[in-house]
Amino acid sequence: MMKYLGMLLLLGAAMTGVCATEKASQGTKATGMDSIVASVDGEPISLGDILPACREQELPLYASRGGKELYEAIREVRKKALDEIIDRKLIIGDFERTDPFKIPPQIVESYLDDLALNAGIRSRSQFAAKVRESGMTIEELRKQAREQLIVQAMRSRRNYIHVNVTPREVHDYFTSNPE
Repeated sequence: MMKYLGMLLLLGAAMTGVCATEKASQGTKATGMDSIVASVDGEPISLGDILPACREQELPLYASRGGKELYEAIREVRKKALDEIIDRKLIIGDFERTDPFKIPPQIVESYLDDLALNAGIRSRSQFAAKVRESGMTIEELRKQAREQLIVQAMRSRRNYIHVNVTPREVHDYFTSNPE
């Protein structure tokens, strides 16, 4: 009898924790309140922005670690995700301020078509249905695609700036640095 009572109490405690967690997450979604962890150019970055970005990296950690080691590993994953979000927002902000080039709508649409093809979807209507199933709209996905293209272009632009080194400069460098 005590064995069953102990199991019943354990089950009750577990259910209370699950219900409380579910209710808390529903409350966050319903009220739109979320923890703000950073701000870039006055635009807040919330925990709700970070969690979807690192979910796939966190899941294996739960299976392979526990206790303080799990806590530290998740903290590192979330910090890295936050840093990436901040970098992306800074790059997009720089692009919006300087407007160095235009991203044609055709390029964004081509990017969306590539996403659909990589997911094994052949028609735009099927793709739109899949996007709606995921909880997004096509416009939100189009905005994300545009931002992704901006980040790629701006990073490429900064990383692959042509440097013209003359033969004279090479000779002078090697002459002054013989080792």
